[in-house]
Amino acid sequence: IQILPANALTANVSFTNISCNGLTDGTISITDPQHGSRSYEYSIDNGTTWQGSGVFTGLPAGVYVVMMRDALEPGNSVTLTTITITEPAILSATVTWTNETLPGANDGTITVSAPAGGSGAWEYSIDGINWQASGIFNGLAPGNYDVYIRDANATDCFIMLQTVTILPAGSLSAQVDYTDVTCFGGNDG
Repeated sequence: IQILPANALTANVSFTNISCNGLTDGTISITDPQHGSRSYEYSIDNGTTWQGSGVFTGLPAGVYVVMMRDALEPGNSVTLTTITITEPAILSATVTWTNETLPGANDGTITVSAPAGGSGAWEYSIDGINWQASGIFNGLAPGNYDVYIRDANATDCFIMLQTVTILPAGSLSAQVDYTDVTCFGGNDG
């Protein structure tokens, strides 16, 4: 009588990376398990902890050693793969603007340039509601504008870059610098 070894445990493994910098929405899914007793447990921390489901959600960026074992014979385990879940770089960009040139002209501009981070495709907004593929906003009336950038492939991933104030024509503006008094009671401020 020849005793043949049982077929090695196998399964398919898929994963998703983090959608937005700083989130913990990575996933690992283990599907189509084969062989053994047909009752399985799964681990993504090199066998430290096990669970009956092959679905792992809410994962931060990191390295995961994916394993499975026969739930009825825990010594029958196998490392399926090692997965590195990554996250995109934080969104960033440069914002420049021009003020109104003539009273009532409503010709202020905001330009968002040098975008970085995310998936590499971006959209822009100056109100957080309406988005466009171009970072150029023309024909702006004097006022305050909140300038945003978002990942076009993960639209829930956005940040406000800054608030821009478009000044009316003829407005005076200047940079104000100051120094504090160096010693209590002094008059050298």
